[in-house]
Amino acid sequence: MPSVQLERLRPQINAIVTQYENSEMFTRSLISLLKSYSEDIDHSPSQIRAYSLTPRLNVPQVVLNQLEISLKHLARTFPSRTKSIIEKLWEQQYFELKTISLILLSNLDVQEKDFYFEKINNWVDAEIEEPIITVIIENAFANEDIFMSDQWLTLVEKWLYSKNNRIRKIGIKAVAGLINSDTYHNLPAIFHLIEPILSKPHVSINKYLILLIHSLIKASQPETAAFLIHLSVMYPKPEVHALIRKCIPFFDQCYSSQISTNITIQ
Repeated sequence: MPSVQLERLRPQINAIVTQYENSEMFTRSLISLLKSYSEDIDHSPSQIRAYSLTPRLNVPQVVLNQLEISLKHLARTFPSRTKSIIEKLWEQQYFELKTISLILLSNLDVQEKDFYFEKINNWVDAEIEEPIITVIIENAFANEDIFMSDQWLTLVEKWLYSKNNRIRKIGIKAVAGLINSDTYHNLPAIFHLIEPILSKPHVSINKYLILLIHSLIKASQPETAAFLIHLSVMYPKPEVHALIRKCIPFFDQCYSSQISTNITIQ
């Protein structure tokens, strides 16, 4: 892999930035820069990542970090140009170019929020790969204007109650991101959002639901204990009680005893 010298990289990025008003030229120059720092790409079956078929240029992270620093400001300042570039980069085959597309998308001015949700709504489907989902969620949670919005909750709810299990898992991951956020504290809204899926747990997603409940417990043991007791009363089904029992060890003794006693009484 080519070594990265910041004193050389920054002028290269600055040269690309001057082409920002021409999306075609900017995209070509960006691809050329990334390829100049790329490892040789091996498409042989033994080298394809098990979790992703999206080819990678294997660009050093420092290059992507420097690009992000330079491009975030442009995304906010020139939204019209940026939207054209976002489309062109997303159409490219390489993971790094899709990543930059998502970085730009997540850093548009708040007035372009509808464009953000339109794109994410269209791009997240049953075929989308886990590494790209991770980039989407990480960038969403770097922008409070996105994840604190009602539109984000609506989108997450759509994912959560999709008929496709892969998309449901994306929804669960997004809910966990809300719970783990330092600035989102509305646990009652989370409980309301996830109650239907916890009332009908399915073996194919149970391990993800347990991780989700674990995040809730870390956020607030008393509120989560009360919520699980509520679930056990409202949905006294074996599969619901079995899911709750698997989460009891995550609680302190006093809360675990309350939950266990409630389930036993029923």
